[in-house]
Amino acid sequence: MAGTLGLECYGLVSNAEANSPVQLVVDDEYLGAIKRFCAGFEVNEETLAWDLLRQRGIGGNFLDAEHTARHFRREHWQPALFSREPLNAWLAGERKLAADLAREKAEAILRDHHPQGMDEETEQALVQVIRQAERELLA
Repeated sequence: MAGTLGLECYGLVSNAEANSPVQLVVDDEYLGAIKRFCAGFEVNEETLAWDLLRQRGIGGNFLDAEHTARHFRREHWQPALFSREPLNAWLAGERKLAADLAREKAEAILRDHHPQGMDEETEQALVQVIRQAERELLA
């Protein structure tokens, strides 16, 4: 948010001396939250739902309203690793830490992801750009 892309630090540990797939997954989770935050929030009569508020009243239930569903889908960010449940519910459940979930996700990606590579046409276009750059910059 201070003008840097920050692309140089994802997954790094120990001051850029080592990379971690687990840290990369955790960083991806944080970046999802930051991306949603940086997108901002539109505040107007529609998003504030004045008509719905007048209809149902303060303290009313808005969860079954079409307006809530429509805006919820656009505005809500749902974490994959970080728990939003109360501590008692977490203690009563599986009790997995975000680091454990990140490790499981990283292992699944490394095990199951099979990159397809680029198609021949794209590769040839990229080779042409590289050759042109070599001619112009290294001549």
